[in-house]
Parts: sequence; structure tokens; C-alpha cells
Amino acid sequence: MKRALMLSCLVALGCAGGQWEAPAVDPSPPPPLDPGKTADSDDVDALLGDDDGPDTPSDARAAIVARWLAADPARGRAVGLREHDGKVADYSRAGIDRTIALLAEAKREVAALDTSDADAALDAAILRSHLELELFNLEVRQTWATDPNFYSELFDVSAYVDFAYAPLPERAAKLVAHQEAALPQVEHVLANLRPVLSKPVLETAIKIYRVYAEYLRGDVAKLLGGVGDASLQARFGKSNAALAKAADTIADRLSSEWLPRADQASHVL
Repeated sequence: MKRALMLSCLVALGCAGGQWEAPAVDPSPPPPLDPGKTADSDDVDALLGDDDGPDTPSDARAAIVARWLAADPARGRAVGLREHDGKVADYSRAGIDRTIALLAEAKREVAALDTSDADAALDAAILRSHLELELFNLEVRQTWATDPNFYSELFDVSAYVDFAYAPLPERAAKLVAHQEAALPQVEHVLANLRPVLSKPVLETAIKIYRVYAEYLRGDVAKLLGGVGDASLQARFGKSNAALAKAADTIADRLSSEWLPRADQASHVL
């Protein structure tokens, strides 16, 4: 069981940064952790099922993963760590640089781990592989500059809507916190993009951002309408409308400014 949990968590880390997909209901979501706790390596260690004792390679791996999840909360939510609810990554150029530096340092730490044990060697290899993949995406592919869908975390609130891991009012409060955290980051979406992008990538992104706007104004507004007290409803009305408008604005500008100069030949690896 310990090995299965470890591998599942590490694989999920590699899958959490993908493109937007239609929301799907998970019939058996993981139980929430203590909402009063702050994410740390103990939480990740517990999720991974590591019980090798203090100051072991598993502790070091868990600490590395915990720092990664703190910088990329969407990955934490993807593996069921609910303390990452209501948080988003820093998508400023400086924030992206800090993430790259964090991952590079994490790769060096993994290389220095004791891998004399077969299980530890496998875990380290999997973690190193995912770190290298993410560094490749950020440094070589530069998805933050070449693919508008890199920023999908800001608009995708389906994790709060479709997974019944807590009562709806509690999830609504976390959704609002997510939207309020996302709004200051929206300005970085277009600011970080290259002037010339792949036409197929742009056409797909425009459609996706249109869907985000429709989803927020439609399904999300319908489900959360009337949920919580008056204060929460006022905050939700403001943040949800603003985020939907931002999604439309991004789609409009991609269509009017980026699409006419798009490069049919360029592509994202």
C-alpha cells in the first residue's frame, strides 16, 4: 500500500499541470485533511504513506514535494490536499523565475538523496523525472510564454464545484477565495505571452477561455447562488463576474491581437 500511494502521488504531480478538461465528478474523492493545518512535509508524508521514521529519505522527498505544492497549489488540490484550496500560483515573470529556481534546487536535492534502498531509488527517480519534465516545460518549451492555457488554474474552479469533499457552503467560501486570489494574477496572462504564437494553439485557447466565461456565468453562478451568508454572496457576485469578464477579455484580445499575426508554422512541442 505504501508503494502504491507514493507512486500515485508522484504520478499525479506530473499530471496536474495539463490542459483544461471538461469537469468530471469523482465518485470517491479523498477525505479532507484537518482544515486547521498548514501544508507541510508531514501532510505530504502522510498522503504518500511514508513511515520510515524520522530524518529518512522519505522525509526529504516529502519536504521537496511540499515546497513544490506550495508554489503550485493546483497540484496540491489534484492530490487531495485541501489546504491548497483558495490559493493560486504566482504567475508574474518574477514568480515564474522563482518557481524555476525552486525546481532546479529540488532536482539537486533529489540527486543527493540516499538511494541505496530499492524503493527509495525508485521514488527518487520518479520525482526527478517529474521535476525534469516541469523544468523542460518552463525553461525549454516556455509554456508560460507560448500557451495561454498555461494559466487555466486561474479560471478553473471545477474542483470546488464537482467534488463533494466538504459541505457546499465551505466549498463556496474556498471557491471565492480562489477567485479573489486569481484576479490579481490575470494581468500576467497576456503580459507574459510572446507576440507571435502558434495559430492552432491560439484557436484552441480562445475557445477554452470562452468556455470558462460561460461556465462561470452559467453553471457556477447557478450552483452557488444563495449559498452562504450575504457577505459571501456579495464577494462571490463580485469575484465571479470579474473573473468571467477577464476570461472574455483574454479571448477577445487573443482573437483581435494575437490571432492575426499567428504563425501557422510555429508550434508547442
